[in-house]
Amino acid sequence: MIENPLTTRNRIQQAALDLFLQQGIRKTSIDDIAARAGLTRVTVYRHFGDRQELVGAAFRQVNGVFDRIRETLEEEEDLDGYLARMADEMTAVPLGFMSGMAELETIHPEIHADLRTGRRRLLRAIFDQLYARAEQEGRLRSGLDKDVVEALFWEVVMTLPESSKLSSLGLTPDQIYATLSNLLLYGLLER
Repeated sequence: MIENPLTTRNRIQQAALDLFLQQGIRKTSIDDIAARAGLTRVTVYRHFGDRQELVGAAFRQVNGVFDRIRETLEEEEDLDGYLARMADEMTAVPLGFMSGMAELETIHPEIHADLRTGRRRLLRAIFDQLYARAEQEGRLRSGLDKDVVEALFWEVVMTLPESSKLSSLGLTPDQIYATLSNLLLYGLLER
């Protein structure tokens, strides 16, 4: 039976991303990736012409998470459902991603710039859809500065899950994003 090449390619990309985030891009060899994916070095090179192509493809998977989140807003009936789905999807962003991106910037600045541009475009679209939906449903508190709300959104989505304080508490990404969704929907203080 011939294995689906897309499945093999995805396995390689996931193995590469896992290893890049666990031990670093520089310290991860093609042999390490092949072993993690349960494949041979030749198979990895059959799907990715060189190491740089594999590095880019591995990190690009995360932008796919943000693209799925953007698409879910159109499927959900209300803001509560959207935030719940967003929290679920965000758990697919691996912990250590921002640290991996920092290393990527020094090793492959062109890949990093491309990924950052794509991620910013997707996050802007997500925020704009989320904000518009909240306005449409009359759920925004009066007096909020949209630019400040957007800056907080970016910080929450991209950096909070990697907070050393949250890591020390042993919280899972599911718990972190569910709590953040509750804070967005209901605030911090009771009336």
